[in-house]
Amino acid sequence: MVRDRISWQQYFMMQALVISQRSTCDRALVGSVLVKDKRMIATGYNGSVTGEPHCDDEGHLMVDGHCVRTIHSEMNALIQCAKNGISTEGCAIYVTHFPCFNCTKALVQAGIVEVNYYYDYRDNPLVMALLSDKHIKVQKINIDRKYLHNLEKKLRDMKTRVLLFVFVLWISLCFTSVSAVASGPIKVSDKLIERINHKNKCYAKTPLKIRLTLISMPSQHSEQVQKVKNNQVLILLMDNDLRIKVGSKMQKILSVSKCNAIILYVSKYLRSNDKIKQNQGLEKAVNAIYTIIDQEYNLPFDSSDLTSKEMDKILHPQRNNLIWTVVVVVIFSFIITYTQRRRFSL
Repeated sequence: MVRDRISWQQYFMMQALVISQRSTCDRALVGSVLVKDKRMIATGYNGSVTGEPHCDDEGHLMVDGHCVRTIHSEMNALIQCAKNGISTEGCAIYVTHFPCFNCTKALVQAGIVEVNYYYDYRDNPLVMALLSDKHIKVQKINIDRKYLHNLEKKLRDMKTRVLLFVFVLWISLCFTSVSAVASGPIKVSDKLIERINHKNKCYAKTPLKIRLTLISMPSQHSEQVQKVKNNQVLILLMDNDLRIKVGSKMQKILSVSKCNAIILYVSKYLRSNDKIKQNQGLEKAVNAIYTIIDQEYNLPFDSSDLTSKEMDKILHPQRNNLIWTVVVVVIFSFIITYTQRRRFSL
């Protein structure tokens, strides 16, 4: 199937329309394109002399009802050719607005053989008479709306892709956040304190004599926390914020990534307004640390240790996150595609 391509005339006129957006005089945004052998050799738009104030900045300089601050787009295109030593003999010009008499005289002198315009603008009979006398072809170019429609669709599709990329990035960041800020201060249960004391006695028999410490204090007193010892794992509760600090000899067992994964996993519990769920989250964090240590030293598991399935959810959350990300992206893409198809079919 052969695609319906835009014609050369509409192609060059659309270029002129784009160029007109560089104009600095809002009385008329005019753009021009000089074409020779289907090649653009120069462009121009109405604007002030280089280095001089623009109408957009200083306002219009009106004389006899005309703004004389700017040079017309046709003149600027011809001047560009003159500066660069490019011949305009036999060229066609595509200009957004019907040219004025002075510009027409310059075009005739420059050897222009065809004038194409888009808007009727103060059509001067003297201009038509001069062009007819010099046998210069004049025609008004109408741009097929379907090409503008296609261009708008391409721009909309590009915008959709950008929005989709930003959305996916946002979803990924949400899933990978390691913030564990609770909705309020967490009260540590006596049961959890007893478990920590019990496990510390068991770990005293290991080569590293590992010790887990749980400290709860206001954030303004955080400077009172001493440096973590080599064999120590410190769970720090400051108001409603959970942090895990690990001694140098424990970092191989409890790496930064593992600690962040634990914090990420329990954050959904800590953000709850339910004090019971907050304590459950804190217990899961402690149990996850104990499970990792028990696995490392092949210590007997007790009832509080987490199963391999639970540990996999904690240490490898990206597996579940990836599935949900793909599902969300597919649904989002379907909604956008369906909406656009309905809009274009109306």
